[in-house]
Amino acid sequence: MNLDEIGPWSEIKLDILRDYAAPYSRILKTNGFHHGYIDAFSGPGLHTRKAGGEEVLGSPLVALEVQPPFDEYHFIDLDGAKVDFLKRQVGSHPHVTFYNSGSNQVMLESVLPRFSYAKRTRALCVLDPYALTLNWEVVRAAGVSQAVEVFINFPVMQMNRNCKQVNISEILPGELQAMDRFWGDRSWHSAMFRPSAQQNLFGEEDLDKTENRDLVNAYCKRLNEVAGFGFVASPLAMRNSRKAIVYYLLFAGPNKTGWKIVQDIYRKYG
Repeated sequence: MNLDEIGPWSEIKLDILRDYAAPYSRILKTNGFHHGYIDAFSGPGLHTRKAGGEEVLGSPLVALEVQPPFDEYHFIDLDGAKVDFLKRQVGSHPHVTFYNSGSNQVMLESVLPRFSYAKRTRALCVLDPYALTLNWEVVRAAGVSQAVEVFINFPVMQMNRNCKQVNISEILPGELQAMDRFWGDRSWHSAMFRPSAQQNLFGEEDLDKTENRDLVNAYCKRLNEVAGFGFVASPLAMRNSRKAIVYYLLFAGPNKTGWKIVQDIYRKYG
């Protein structure tokens, strides 16, 4: 199959995952926790580098290289061709489960219920959705479990492209609904637009676009206050070759140790 091309920012994301997954797995294994790895939008497991065309391991194969290994792996993708390709890359592995289905439903019904504070089961989850296809209910379920740590791709460039209309009634219905599902409610609009200091010609209050940082910080606040994650790292801006922010890489989890490790890793790449 034709593999997706990725830029340097995507390779940095994979390096961050590699840098974090190893100590995460080691700490949990040492302390006797059964722990899993979840890739909710796994893709085919391989990419090609834009500059040069070399193959680059995707996040599922990166996770399978981590030592000590996770006790179980869950790879989910709606695209059957990508799932089949990933299966061929993984080969026979007794602790890997593949799902060719919609990620949101599989996560809520089959995967996340396996991990909870009470059962002493833990998981590291990568939520790197295609467009705005991640539902807030999945994020909130991970937070409520008190057992799952998440890396989230916060696609601010696409959000700005799809929801650039100040008047909410002018945003396309499909884009509006996708943003509502991703955010969990419509409070994203007040995070994206703030009242202007000036009124328009009709004496009505105008709205000004906020900065990208304001929007992502509002989402991080929701991760803490609404989803229930105890620790949320400062967002890491991932930039393309023109220095434009493509997305923010977010981390949230239930314990301070993981948060401190991620903060150190982010400073390295920041």
